[in-house]
Amino acid sequence: MCDEGGRPRIDFLVGERVSSLDAMSRVYSNLKKRVDPFIDGKEWDYTLPASLKHIGAMVHVGRGLYAIRAWMKRRKDSIVHVHNQRLGMILHLNDFSPSVVFCHDIIEYVMREYWAGSWYKAFIRLYVTGTMKADVILTPSMFTADDIRRNFPANTPRLEVIHNGVDSDLFRQTDRNVFLRRFGLPEDRKYMLYVGSEQPRRTFPQSFARSSRLRRSSQT
Repeated sequence: MCDEGGRPRIDFLVGERVSSLDAMSRVYSNLKKRVDPFIDGKEWDYTLPASLKHIGAMVHVGRGLYAIRAWMKRRKDSIVHVHNQRLGMILHLNDFSPSVVFCHDIIEYVMREYWAGSWYKAFIRLYVTGTMKADVILTPSMFTADDIRRNFPANTPRLEVIHNGVDSDLFRQTDRNVFLRRFGLPEDRKYMLYVGSEQPRRTFPQSFARSSRLRRSSQT
């Protein structure tokens, strides 16, 4: 599973290429950039025609066709890296062993309020149970690892927790007061910075959510 230079061969199943990166794609993009010098990597992806993107089911059909294409083209002596759990459904369709899935969370499986509509419920089940077919699951937190163990006690694969890192090229410690002055904030107060969404699964206090929405609306 290594090239002539001893570097491991890794085939990355990237999924649909989009113009803007979501959180999971950004994690993958940064990971790939960091490991590239040390591996023999190859990416497999697909582009869904714009005319079909408004048909929700076609997105999942696209994933299935992509899985078949990736299986046919993957290097037989490579490790397959699936960069997020939603692509885990392709592990139902083909044998990609040895395979690794980066599972950010199984929140849509755990919180049944996401199960709106029978087709989406089926999709959630497919991608989560497909992820469980991987040889190794990587997670960014113990919380997700515990969720997996609790919901799939009989067939949990090998789990490895690798916490999300910080890109020191972009983020550096600086003087707190410089930041406060930039945004016109009093320097004698304590502040909490929250950069996630306000969805219920984040357990974000609604009083904070309302004040942040008001603040954003006042700035536009």
